[in-house]
Amino acid sequence: MLKLQSDPFQYMVEHRKIIIEILDQSSTLKNAWNMVVERLPAIGEVTKFNTFKGYVRILKVIDGQLSELTSENISIRKELGKVRQENEVLKERLGKVRYKSDKFEEELTKAKKELNGIASKQNATAELNNSAVEVSSDHEKVDTFADQSAALSDHEKKCVPKRVDGWGVQLRGQYYRMFKKINGKVKWIHIGKKWNNKTAREKIRSFGG
Repeated sequence: MLKLQSDPFQYMVEHRKIIIEILDQSSTLKNAWNMVVERLPAIGEVTKFNTFKGYVRILKVIDGQLSELTSENISIRKELGKVRQENEVLKERLGKVRYKSDKFEEELTKAKKELNGIASKQNATAELNNSAVEVSSDHEKVDTFADQSAALSDHEKKCVPKRVDGWGVQLRGQYYRMFKKINGKVKWIHIGKKWNNKTAREKIRSFGG
């Protein structure tokens, strides 16, 4: 046999739904008590009618408060469920954003490497073009000097050699000078208004490059 609770109010609180339902259907407290005893026979062993009558109002107040708490609890649980659901959605979106960010970083790194490769090729091409221009310019200068030397008068050609020890001879205005391409660059030696083979060779020997 189950041991009954000794606290009558606690017993009424635990069975308040049935008791309040009967109270709402009854016209008097005495009728309600009789119906409660029929539905909950054990209540007659826990309390008496006078005690029951004194706890009825308090029981209704407590039931209202507990109902509000239950309603708030349900509402809080619903809100908590929504928050958890939104949190899962945010986590999923964050995962997608991180994935796109990683892909973007990979594409950016790849693009930087390609740009660096293109820049290196352009620099190499520019250096080759500059070298070609320098060589072409030097060739033009040498050809000009040769043409000018060839334009000397017959008398000068007889007196002035075209080359001395590998150096070309040129009459520039009223002055003689010698030229020679060394390490890709044209070098000059000034002679003077009058040509002198001895002076030319001495200047070639003393030329430091």
